[in-house]
Amino acid sequence: MSNSIPHSQLDSLAETDDVSRNDLFEALTESRRRTVLATIATAGTPIELRSLARAVAREETDVTDADVPEEAFERVSVSLYHTHLPKLANLGLIEFDARERVVESAADGVDSLCL
Repeated sequence: MSNSIPHSQLDSLAETDDVSRNDLFEALTESRRRTVLATIATAGTPIELRSLARAVAREETDVTDADVPEEAFERVSVSLYHTHLPKLANLGLIEFDARERVVESAADGVDSLCL
């Protein structure tokens, strides 16, 4: 799964929203966030946090879903919940319901990046 995003798409998003280009680029320097966006774009939304965390852990460990070590899954899940998903939500790229633990593409968020 490729998590590269064309610069023209980033420029377009930064110019049309209240997101600074620097904030957007800073957020996307983290490979885990790019993997989250790519996973949401390909899997469709909404997606449960557990499923998203397992997909990200699988991508990072390069193993099958059944082989993802539980500690890797837990580590990814915690970092998504506390750090990465709130950051992406604040930028308007995703919607994250922390109570229900569900993530989905924000209107004109992930889709506008054309992943």
